[in-house]
Amino acid sequence: MSVVQLEKLFNPQVIAVAGFSGTGNCEVDIKLNDLLKNLHTTARPRTVYIIDTKQRNPQTGFIYKNSISEIDEDIDLLFLTCPLHELPKFFTRPILKKTAIVAINKNITSGQDRHILDQISTAAKDEKTRIIGVNSSGVISPQIQLNLSTHPQLPAAGKIAFFSQSGAVFGTILGFAKELDIGFSHIASIGSLIDIDFGDMIDFVGNDPEVEAILLYLENIRNVKKFISACRSVSRIKPIIVIKSGRHPRIHEIMQRRVFAKIGAGPVYESAFRRAGIISVNDLKELLLAGRSLSRRNIPTGDRIGIITNSGGLAIFTADSLLFNQIEPTPLSKKLISDLRRVIPHKLVQNPIDVGGTSNTETFAEVIKTCLASREFDAMIILAAAHQTLEPHRLIKLVQKDLESNFCAVTYAWINARAKDRRIAIPLARKGVYIYFSVPAALNAYLYSRRYRHKLNQLTALTPRFQQDYKIRHFNTGEFLAPYIKKELSLLPDTPTRKLLQAYGLNPTTAESQLLEKRLLLKIGTATDSEFGPYIYLGLDGIAAEIEPSLSIMLPPLNPFLAQVMISRSPIAGAIKKRGPKLNEALAIILLRLAAFITDSPDIESIELFLKENKAENFDLETGYIQTRRSMTTAPRHLVIAPYPNEYEFCDQLKDGRKVLIRPIRPEDEDLHHELFKSLSRQTNYFRFFSYRRHLTHEQAARFTQIDYDREMAIIALIEDSGKERSIGVNRLTYQARNDQHEFAIVVADEFQGTGVGAILMQRLLEIARDRKIKQIIGIVLAENLKMIKFCRAFGFEIADQDGNSITFRLTL
Repeated sequence: MSVVQLEKLFNPQVIAVAGFSGTGNCEVDIKLNDLLKNLHTTARPRTVYIIDTKQRNPQTGFIYKNSISEIDEDIDLLFLTCPLHELPKFFTRPILKKTAIVAINKNITSGQDRHILDQISTAAKDEKTRIIGVNSSGVISPQIQLNLSTHPQLPAAGKIAFFSQSGAVFGTILGFAKELDIGFSHIASIGSLIDIDFGDMIDFVGNDPEVEAILLYLENIRNVKKFISACRSVSRIKPIIVIKSGRHPRIHEIMQRRVFAKIGAGPVYESAFRRAGIISVNDLKELLLAGRSLSRRNIPTGDRIGIITNSGGLAIFTADSLLFNQIEPTPLSKKLISDLRRVIPHKLVQNPIDVGGTSNTETFAEVIKTCLASREFDAMIILAAAHQTLEPHRLIKLVQKDLESNFCAVTYAWINARAKDRRIAIPLARKGVYIYFSVPAALNAYLYSRRYRHKLNQLTALTPRFQQDYKIRHFNTGEFLAPYIKKELSLLPDTPTRKLLQAYGLNPTTAESQLLEKRLLLKIGTATDSEFGPYIYLGLDGIAAEIEPSLSIMLPPLNPFLAQVMISRSPIAGAIKKRGPKLNEALAIILLRLAAFITDSPDIESIELFLKENKAENFDLETGYIQTRRSMTTAPRHLVIAPYPNEYEFCDQLKDGRKVLIRPIRPEDEDLHHELFKSLSRQTNYFRFFSYRRHLTHEQAARFTQIDYDREMAIIALIEDSGKERSIGVNRLTYQARNDQHEFAIVVADEFQGTGVGAILMQRLLEIARDRKIKQIIGIVLAENLKMIKFCRAFGFEIADQDGNSITFRLTL
């Protein structure tokens, strides 16, 4: 469902509150009175209706009604605290027709409650009314001073969004945030996720410029596909930090009973978080501190780190901490050492750089300037211990101009800071100067930023090309497995097991090959998680597995880069690296074949295979076992992450007879995309991007080629040119969750404009949109782009909106 209505959740103009017991002193009435107190403090006038037949203690500023039917206007938010068995009376068609969102405060206590929730969920869905809860403590919008929750205080405004599944954790985090002076943009206690969930919230704040970081406390997810899709989209542009409860197996069982739902295993959650670009933390304060650090966007562009301090003890402590995190302080070049010796001739110059305990502000500043001028660091941690001749705030003023012309991410720690220093730090922080008052705080800020950059690098990494020539064919395994599939879990017989494995190039050995004396014995396979569905695992086999039983886990589908990441995170990473790239590549290809197998096979519950290293720098495969169970879904809907949709590949013809392949874009198309971009004339470039772009960075190209096929689609037109593949055009359909709109954008290489490729790309994109049940498409065109205006009209688009510079076209499918 659309997240458009969530604007009414965080900024409602008409509010109705219902659920008074009439006794005045029960838990329900206490919570409602807390909510009403908060509504009294709202900065903007809002219409608030109280549904209370008793009306014992009417308060000024509210309008009292006996029932919701007496309200003659649409309701943005209806807040309910009544017992669950009374909920159905508020979910009648007349009430839902005029209500955008319902917040439910009560919690589930039995299976009968679940039946009631199913009933009201169906009723709300029919009328497109959204529900937050159950067990929701409400929402808070600090930036507009609106507290629509039972939390007693309005938190400070800031640029962090926080969403919690637990009401108790909701209150605890807000208490910690007050201690740490951390502010928020959006806060919500979303409860049991019967409708509005984490995916909705992430989509809603994802493109909000007032949100710099997103914090989550979650117990389970429910709509896993929506969550992963939203996170993969948003984590590229702003950090998402999560703390997940119920990771230990014993607590996991308790959690499942608590939420009346199946919850995925902890290791699978962690793997999914990594795949989606999410940063996982271990405690509530760490959640807040990571959010504060990353919301400041002080992200280094590389791993070269320098430390400058006026304390030898701090230098040793900092270097020790970095090395324990497997981070080596960057060695200084001979030139930088020589330049620094002119400033601090009496000191041994190395990294960390100790300027000396008696150095004054000017000397310290000169060392920083020298390091910035060298451009040898991507990040610097400045540890300044205040004393009579060193004033930390003056230090910042002296180096600020040098920083403005440098891409180095600088973090300051003011040690022994006085009250005066802390007051001075407040306006500096608002200007983007990153100041902490302890070494651990500054170090953690750097570590979080480094970790986030590594996440971004993984999300936009180039897909490697293997030396070995390998092809993977896809099959309809459902037809082959049909005679063997049962409703209950069953073991597939040996003969069909071998045939299926062979079909995907996983050929079990029939004779003993030449094995190494100290060979690697590996176990690979797939299993099915209760929330995330199929996942792939890799680990050791034999005696080694008893010593190191851990597994590397990854959600399918895989590409060569992800297969190698999976190997690098496994217990055999070191051994594989020592043996060289050929064995690494051989194992990656086996994982890719296994991933293709499970992608095509929703009826497979688990696979376990055993590999033995041989002398040919490869692995022999021993047949393991395959377990099956009849699935209610078809491939690839059983996967959380959509695979490459090869059903959208088409062969067509240009006007001059040349053949053209139209297919969805892939991550490995980045080079082709760069070549297409370079071929565009200045005018075509301007018409496509609404401004002239001189360059397309790797990060931008990755965003265009590494797409989430569930959320968007981009198809490219390919021809053969001088024996090579060439991209001559792209048509893209992106989903804007906050506006609930699908927008197309097309570009064709100048020399191929007029050949019919644009019309082919548009026709095929419309076919895909109809196949995906998309009802409407928009496109924004510059008013001066007359060819594109004519093109849109030829396909039946109509003008939906127009301003001085652009026209919005709309097509109903």
